[in-house]
Amino acid sequence: MKQTATNIEQSKKLLSLGIDPETADMMYYRLNDRYNLLSVNWVTQKIKNRKLTENKIPVWSLSALLECVIPKSIKVIREDGDYTTGLIISQERGALWRISYSSNVIRPCVSDNLFAACIDLIEQLVEQGYIETKKV
Repeated sequence: MKQTATNIEQSKKLLSLGIDPETADMMYYRLNDRYNLLSVNWVTQKIKNRKLTENKIPVWSLSALLECVIPKSIKVIREDGDYTTGLIISQERGALWRISYSSNVIRPCVSDNLFAACIDLIEQLVEQGYIETKKV
């Protein structure tokens, strides 16, 4: 089955980076020792202003990562002049995903899993101050 959203480990990684849980569009909810994936309609009502616990973990779809977390472009400030660089997503050699910006400021992230590549990119963007974080 294809991955439709971040898994629990990936979601916890995003939270540890300080990604705002309100940008998530789904949630894992543990009931009877099993995590269930809950859809956007439920999350919209329940995630805001709720305490996150091991039983409630925000989950990001690919759309949420690309539309709400990862900037479509970033402004690069340099001594010789500022410029804006755009997000590029491509598939290489039929299996590997590459996500990067059209400059060398951010290292390209390559993985056979697009979610893993996105999270790698988000980690770099947070470290370099391109994504505003919110500690949970």
